[in-house]
Amino acid sequence: MLGAANTALTFLLFTALQHVSPVAIAYSIAFATGLAFSTALTARVVFGAQTTGIRRAAFAGGYLMIYGVGLTVSHLLAGHLPAWAVSGWTIAVTAPLGFLCARTVLVPRRRGTRRSP
Repeated sequence: MLGAANTALTFLLFTALQHVSPVAIAYSIAFATGLAFSTALTARVVFGAQTTGIRRAAFAGGYLMIYGVGLTVSHLLAGHLPAWAVSGWTIAVTAPLGFLCARTVLVPRRRGTRRSP
């Protein structure tokens, strides 16, 4: 539910901002808003995990790479598609990357799990 809320917020904000600013600025503002939302809530709410400052910093670093991917996608599509389609395709590419980043970075790995004989 949190991921859907973040995706909807990002989509609406990105789409609206494209009508009043260049796509790079619109994407940057929408992305920063989504990142703040995700960083604050994802570990505890989505994965039920406590996290450390180091893990949150690594999560933010992973999101910076995702930002570069999204900025590239939105730049390539802007001017060729309507604003809602630019937003939709950009989010379709970056949302799965964000989930993988969160799952990989924020959730501690289990050590020495036992297997049944």
